[in-house]
This record gives sequence, structure tokens and C-alpha cells, in this order.
Amino acid sequence: MDFFMGKQLCKSIKLIDLLNNYRQLIGKHYIIETNDRKLNMVEIIFTAENFPHLIGLQKMSSLSKYTTSNKSRDIIKAIDESNLTMEQVLADKSFYDIEPRIQTFDFMMDMFVKLDSTPAFLQIRDMKPRRLKNVDFILYKYIDNGRRIEVAGFSEINNNWFAPATLHIRKVPNTFTDMRRARIKEITVL
Repeated sequence: MDFFMGKQLCKSIKLIDLLNNYRQLIGKHYIIETNDRKLNMVEIIFTAENFPHLIGLQKMSSLSKYTTSNKSRDIIKAIDESNLTMEQVLADKSFYDIEPRIQTFDFMMDMFVKLDSTPAFLQIRDMKPRRLKNVDFILYKYIDNGRRIEVAGFSEINNNWFAPATLHIRKVPNTFTDMRRARIKEITVL
């Protein structure tokens, strides 16, 4: 994959398709078992309300032109009704802040649709100082010949129940790649 997807490649992606792909995860219960001593099992749920933030739509400076509010349900409604499309995202001056999230979206989808256990698991809730606010653990994999990592971060919403909180890309080396990471033993879906 190129260092950045670029607008040309993003033109072939439809925002409604990303949302509909994400909907495949909703209503399912994912369990990740790891060899991490402190967090050896996590349970993940996905809700529609997480989608706009994961894709970075809240970063759009022109979002209010296409939605009745910046609330998740209104953004999702605007996507469903074709009032907010990838064309508007591409035209927004904040596109380059959103692009890495769109690029990382496939990483997250592949992991949970294909139950891919190859990404690294890193518990970060005990990091001092905290590197990602409200994120308890991340899953990441190297891209671009090891020059960057794709990161999916998850926050605890209830006792050992987690929801997606962030998608992004980081250059290597970084704080996360220098830490001892755990191995994912298995991902199951119920």
C-alpha cells in the first residue's frame, strides 16, 4: 500500500459502502484471547455510533453542511440518505487528517471479519504518561515495509467489555513498537 492512499484511490471508495461493511460487525460479540498477563481476554462489541468517529468524520470542517448535527446518529443518517458522501469528504480541507483512518479501516475490518490473529496486542491502560486518552489496548500491524503501523484502539465500556475508540497510522519507531507486546492466541465471534 502506498505511503498515503491519496485522493485518487479514495475516489473509488463509497462512504455508504464503508458504513455497510462496518454494519457486518454490529450485533456480534468478539472475544480476543491473548498471552498478556493483565489483560488475557477482552470482549469487543461494535455499535453504529462508533463509526463516524472511527472514520474521522468529526474532523470535517464542512460537516454541518451535510448533517443536522455532529451527533453520530445524524451523521449516519446523512450517509444513509446520500447527503454525506466520499466526494464531500475528499473536498473537505481536513481530508488529509481523515485519510489515515480510512486507510486503517480495512485493517480493522479484516481482523474481525477474517478473525485475523496476527496483529500485535498491546495493553496501554497502565502507560505513564498515557499515550492515547481513554484507550485501554491497541492492536497494530506493520505496513510500508515496517516504516509505519496501522493502529486500532479500544476503550473499556464495562467490566472487560470494549468498543473501538480510534483508528490511525503512526510512524515507526514509536512508543508502542518499543514496548513488550502480547500475542493474540485466538479471536472468536459469537
